[in-house]
Amino acid sequence: MHDEMSEDDFPLPEHRDAFLRLVREHLGRGGAEVQIRDGVAHVAGSNGRIGLANLAQMCSQSPPIAWRRIIAEHLDKSDDAKVHALATELVDGTFEQLADKLAVRLYAGDYLPRRPETHVVHRCDLPGTVTVLVADLGPSVMAVPAEVAAAWGVPHEQLFARGLQNVRALGPPDWHTMPLPHDVRLDVLMCPHFYTATHALLLDGALPRPARHGHLLGVPHRATLLCFSIDDLRVLTAMENLSFMTGGMFREGPGSISPHVYWRDSDGRFEQQQSLALGRRTRFAPSPGFAAVLDVLRRAGS
Repeated sequence: MHDEMSEDDFPLPEHRDAFLRLVREHLGRGGAEVQIRDGVAHVAGSNGRIGLANLAQMCSQSPPIAWRRIIAEHLDKSDDAKVHALATELVDGTFEQLADKLAVRLYAGDYLPRRPETHVVHRCDLPGTVTVLVADLGPSVMAVPAEVAAAWGVPHEQLFARGLQNVRALGPPDWHTMPLPHDVRLDVLMCPHFYTATHALLLDGALPRPARHGHLLGVPHRATLLCFSIDDLRVLTAMENLSFMTGGMFREGPGSISPHVYWRDSDGRFEQQQSLALGRRTRFAPSPGFAAVLDVLRRAGS
């Protein structure tokens, strides 16, 4: 796919062409040549490459009249001088100077292969995703390079704990309840920052209600967390609806993370659930831990 975006982002070719034209106009406004290949832009004379996937999702969810503004605001954050200044702040800063700016973000599993130029502090909590330690530097969020963290001399476990503490300190999450058929309630968290999905990793009452058998979670993109508390066989209805919603929101983005549903046990461990859409129905292949929960619930309901 050269010099194009995905049809999932822009089903209408004229919208895709308009998006690409506006990106080229903004990046090439100084006369530089702009190349776009496989959803990545490169400006002649610049060392960086700019991924356009999230920007395309943002524009596809807004009227075309707003695209020029959205593109300008987004791409200005990738300006070489601004990026260099932020990188210098991160590389030259001590742990004490940056501790309050640390945070933790969930990304799609292919985030790291796109960043071969550096090794960043990361781990895997949800299968198929990557958990990254970042520094929130105001106009931009930058992954913390492993070499920088090594210079701080602070263990990674402690760095992640501080980042999660800072996310929690952003304020109490504002959960909303979405009623579903068969007396099922789905809890939805949407926040105006990049760390909404990170709440899936927080323990000690971070989720909206306790549950006897853990929680089902969906982390479709950076701005939404879907949650269902498992107490009885209504989980089967919740699973089908949650799978459908998570998949759709993942495709829409922006900042897509995972189309899958996860079971989280009381200790914070995650298992990914496999599903297959067959017409209007969905078939599931539960993970071992979740299958054991379903077996307990079926015996209790018989």
